[in-house]
Amino acid sequence: MKITRRQLKRLVRKDLETLNETMLPTGNDLFGTLTSDLEGHLSSQFESFVARVAAESAECIQVQIFPPGIDVDQACVAQNALEVLADPAFIAQVGADAAAAAKETLEGLVSAPRYESKITRNQLRNLIGKELSLLSEDHERVPEMVQFGRSKSGNACHKVGGSLGSAGERIRAISDDQTGNMRRVLDELSSVIANLSLAISSLGGAAGDESATVHIQSTPADLKRLIKMIQKLEQ
Repeated sequence: MKITRRQLKRLVRKDLETLNETMLPTGNDLFGTLTSDLEGHLSSQFESFVARVAAESAECIQVQIFPPGIDVDQACVAQNALEVLADPAFIAQVGADAAAAAKETLEGLVSAPRYESKITRNQLRNLIGKELSLLSEDHERVPEMVQFGRSKSGNACHKVGGSLGSAGERIRAISDDQTGNMRRVLDELSSVIANLSLAISSLGGAAGDESATVHIQSTPADLKRLIKMIQKLEQ
């Protein structure tokens, strides 16, 4: 199954938005080449520093669809990171000297350009595979009879079958006033009409889960016999 670039973008957009909300960027994503220096300054508190900065920098980080990747505004991230480093509670955790050194390192990022970190090929493949699987389920083949039964025309066909059934019942009622061959002909004719009525009604059945053929009980031999009975009446 072939899909266009536009269709692919639409298919993976929802999952990428979810990925954007749930995927935590790494220190490299946020700080680029300054990551190792910051890790050296903050030591064991570096991971918690990254997590906090990431949580407060949602507006600075965006997952791109095409080309796939994480678009990071490092100047925006650096500004949030500096605010974290100025927090007295955080300074108490890492020490004033470490916080000051990290702040000095980050000041150069305030005017830094945007940085892109690529989503891996496997991540994109998994996203596309999931969406194609869902697309296949949505496009599961539906029998033409079921499609017709669910349509406006199918509903109309169902009503026609009901009307034909009523006509068959009236013919049977008429046969009650007759005798001999005429009564037998009318009974046979009403039976054929009743079978056709049920078959036509099932063509337009809303559920479309019953075969119309089960109601066609009149065989060619039955129709030939009916024709001969009518011909006999004409003699």
